[in-house]
Amino acid sequence: MRRVMWYSEAKFSHADLSYWNDTLRCLSTLPSREVDIGAEARFSTWLGEERAEFIRQVTNDELSRFLSGTPSASDIFQQRDPSEIFFQWGTKRPSLHMTPTALESYASICSGIPDQRIRTFRNFSVPDARGGRQEFVTPAELPEAIDEFCNVWNSESGVGRYPVPVWLFVALLNAHPFGDGNGRLARSLLNVFLIQNGLLRGHPIPFGPLLHATQGNFILAIGRAAIMNNWEPITKTFYLLIKFYADVYHEFWKENDG
Repeated sequence: MRRVMWYSEAKFSHADLSYWNDTLRCLSTLPSREVDIGAEARFSTWLGEERAEFIRQVTNDELSRFLSGTPSASDIFQQRDPSEIFFQWGTKRPSLHMTPTALESYASICSGIPDQRIRTFRNFSVPDARGGRQEFVTPAELPEAIDEFCNVWNSESGVGRYPVPVWLFVALLNAHPFGDGNGRLARSLLNVFLIQNGLLRGHPIPFGPLLHATQGNFILAIGRAAIMNNWEPITKTFYLLIKFYADVYHEFWKENDG
């Protein structure tokens, strides 16, 4: 069972902070550009099998053998425009103040699913290679988990020096507060938070295709952070994915602009 995550209990090692500093350097190299609705779908197609295999290999670790080996269909990103529309909407505001009610509203906009509500039912992870599943934070504990998420989001303490955006991403997926759309919401809010705090200029990183290309390795990294308080796999994964995007940015946009 997933426990409620508290930011004060996160143990970021020297390696975690080093990966985060490297990530900030990669983010600083990305130029500003207008939000392009549909770019995530085009990036997913552009990645292709060879680039996706490279991402899978560099994010692979010793626990990958426990993956179920059933990655989602790559064409799912053709149906994910609402998350980019949400990003466009969010970045036009000075800031997004986070409350449980606001989170429900953002989840509706981001997923295109009306009237999203924080769940009152039990929710479980997808089965691993051995058929095992884990229960996300229970409905009884969700209010605490969401309040902590909101408090950390609204706080400016440590933003930039510590991987606060990564913690928020993991905490939201660990709680899994909605019946559907949690991944889209987490990825979109990650981009918005990076922009809102001056860590990324006005262009969303296509985290959906990048994370999908790891074929579940990022899920393992999230679990190691949420369950074991081991943040090195997830901070390393985000660094590698953002570095990859920074390295191919100009190549991709040269072929796909407009």
